[in-house]
Amino acid sequence: MLEVSPLEFRFSLETEREALRSFTVKNTGEEPLDVNLSVEPPLELKNSAYGMLAKWISLSETSFELNPKEAKEITFSIVYPETLPAGGQYATIYAETSPSLEKSSSIKLISRAGIKLYGSSSIEPYRNVNFSKPSIPTILIKSHPSTNVSVKNSGNIDFSVVSTFSVSSLFGKQLYFDTLSTELYPETSKELFQEWAKSPSIGLYRVSYSTQALDTSIKSETLVLIFSPFFLILFFLTILTIVIAYLARHLTAKPSHLL
Repeated sequence: MLEVSPLEFRFSLETEREALRSFTVKNTGEEPLDVNLSVEPPLELKNSAYGMLAKWISLSETSFELNPKEAKEITFSIVYPETLPAGGQYATIYAETSPSLEKSSSIKLISRAGIKLYGSSSIEPYRNVNFSKPSIPTILIKSHPSTNVSVKNSGNIDFSVVSTFSVSSLFGKQLYFDTLSTELYPETSKELFQEWAKSPSIGLYRVSYSTQALDTSIKSETLVLIFSPFFLILFFLTILTIVIAYLARHLTAKPSHLL
């Protein structure tokens, strides 16, 4: 397996012209590996205008062999054009092994690791975020409390998004808490899904979430009732039994004037 470090680089596009950086690629496995390096725009990047950084990067090597437990340092240079575009620029350096055939199988195995590059400039930076506020159902049948917030970066530079999701009892005791953090590239949207996957099949809980990016945040708290169809059927059978017993007792009872 391949291991790379560090996992990301952040730099200024204006002050680090012709910058020279280095990273390490390590073979953590027990077999020798043929390694290939490439530079591409991030897979999540929707607008290619922000992925030109990949064309400005030169690697000291693009293919080599690593023995078991061996590590190799690779340098890369970044040469920017005279006129920079507005906003951020992004790229990913991928380290990938040549396909190997698994013994007694036709499956080809590939190990791949990536290093994220974030370049920023002060040339017309524009930051803007849009949220779609989700609605949390107040009654859940055979499902778990969850939230799914849609976040869109409608600016031209990346930013961080942090979303928290928690479930508490009616008396305020916290039963579940989860934090989700991600980087959002320019003109890119993401769905932030969080769920209490091991929730009980019945109960009444306080479900809340909070999502924040830049100087904007949304939050909500809702009372949620959870139950399964089994408990619903059991509840109606219980009510039906009580009603039948009540009617049977009163229909078979003798009128008092006949006594």
